[in-house]
Amino acid sequence: MNLFGRKKAEPPPPPTSNAGPTVSASSTLNAITKLRDAGDTLDKREDYLNNKIKKETDEAKKFMGQGKKSQALQCIKRKKMYEGQVEKIGQARLNLETQQLALEQLNLNKEVVEAQREGAKTMASVTAQMGGVDAVDDTMGTARAEGGGVPPSGRVR
Repeated sequence: MNLFGRKKAEPPPPPTSNAGPTVSASSTLNAITKLRDAGDTLDKREDYLNNKIKKETDEAKKFMGQGKKSQALQCIKRKKMYEGQVEKIGQARLNLETQQLALEQLNLNKEVVEAQREGAKTMASVTAQMGGVDAVDDTMGTARAEGGGVPPSGRVR
């Protein structure tokens, strides 16, 4: 019995596939490209803010030379605000670079796994051509039996 409101909806059943959503290589490369573009945008913004910081510093010095302390103080406050934005941009750039490196590492891991998968398929194919694992084992046993007293290292006693 529910006293307050409607009955809660049951959660949807979990997906039956364990593979998860498929991501193509092009979407990963697009994500890396977008991260690089965002980094370039942050670089431009940082340059702009650094120019503003220099301008505010120069104006503050000029106002102090003229004896206008309140206007110089306003320039220093704006400079501090711009410096805070530059710091935030630095953190954002670090986050972007971290994501970019993670995506590049995932791409590399994906290529390695695909190469290993291909190698395993080739090894299974060659083993099947030789008659399977049992046939290879029988052949090795026969070779050992016919080899006489020759140890596996190939040295003669």
